[in-house]
Amino acid sequence: MSFTPAGPRILIRRADEKKETDQGIIIPEQSVEAPQEGTVLAVGPEVADRVQVGQTILFSKYSGTEVELKGEKVLIIHFEDVLGTLDA
Repeated sequence: MSFTPAGPRILIRRADEKKETDQGIIIPEQSVEAPQEGTVLAVGPEVADRVQVGQTILFSKYSGTEVELKGEKVLIIHFEDVLGTLDA
C-alpha cells in the first residue's frame, strides 16, 4: 500500500524521542516532548517541487495529524508548518 498526501501536505516519520540528556540523566516518560524533526516519507502534488522524500525537516510544535500506516505511527503535516530542512 502506498500513500500520497492530498494537496500541500507531507507524510513524515518523527525522529526518535530523546529519553536521556547528554549528561546521562534519564528523562521520565511523561516529561519527554515529541521531537519537531522528521524524515519525509511522501509529499503531496502541490509541494513535490519544494520538498523531496528522504529529506529531514523541522516543523512547528503542534502541527499535523498522527495516523498509523502499516503499524507505524506517522504524521501528516501541512507544508506551511515546515520551518526548514536539515542538511547532513
